[in-house]
Amino acid sequence: MDIKQLEYLIDIAELKSVTRAAEKNFMSQSTLSREVKILEKRIGVNLFVWDNREMRLTEEGILYLNGAHALLQEYKKGMKALERLKAKQQQVIHLILSPKVQYFFRSHIQPEFVRQFPHTSLEVTVGSVSMAEEYLEHGFADLAITATHTPEKLQSEAILLHREAYFLSLPASHPAVSAIRNQTFSFPMLDQTPFLLTKGNNVFRKMEQDALSCNHFFPSITYEVETLHTIRKMISEGLGVGFLPEDLTKDEQLNLCFFPLKPAMHVSTMLLLSRTNIHKNSTLALRQLILQKFLYFEKFNQQ
Repeated sequence: MDIKQLEYLIDIAELKSVTRAAEKNFMSQSTLSREVKILEKRIGVNLFVWDNREMRLTEEGILYLNGAHALLQEYKKGMKALERLKAKQQQVIHLILSPKVQYFFRSHIQPEFVRQFPHTSLEVTVGSVSMAEEYLEHGFADLAITATHTPEKLQSEAILLHREAYFLSLPASHPAVSAIRNQTFSFPMLDQTPFLLTKGNNVFRKMEQDALSCNHFFPSITYEVETLHTIRKMISEGLGVGFLPEDLTKDEQLNLCFFPLKPAMHVSTMLLLSRTNIHKNSTLALRQLILQKFLYFEKFNQQ
């Protein structure tokens, strides 16, 4: 016997009429009567008797309905507990961040979001573009902010947040500087100069490899370096050459020269969206806050 049948029996007992109980539940009287007869036959007792044109519970019916009431209350209690648990689970936003944007998010976005939604927690996982897309596809994440130099290959719905050009960076005293200015430069001129590459399997390293490959150049001497800031420092000290993003080319005191890459190379910061987990108010608010913050800093950097 299911919960709906319990509710039917309780309605008959309270309304003292199969007809009125059937009308309340939008079903025919014959269907409801048949349900009652089947149940009475199964348990071997009569639950109702006719008394002055009203349906009245028998002693057995009273016992049975008391149990039905208790069972229905437990069922409703359990459903409310499940709804509370579901609501609590919905107050968690699962977010994938690339290492490149982790500091920016935690410093400029997360504190403001927590103030606006104190009962919503952010569960952050730091990972690659491929991880972000996989998590979004299978519903394990609500949003992702990631960096890629090939945004056209993304499978997820995506919004561009920031796009930064990369430059070939050399010490000002390097012989290739004059060749570049005279338009006689070719990458083999750098073959005996250590080429500084970012360490690890990250978006910068992939961009560097593509830039070298596009120019058919495979340097004889390479060093792996932990951060782009360290690469810039080493280039300024004459320890090698490398690729640097535009925001690291603005310090005029550095002993460096920067030249656009051909073909141009960019790293794009993208907001990736889930196709399924998009209707939570808190998720929509976080998405809007991310867009606002990146737009603000984009305008600030252009001043």
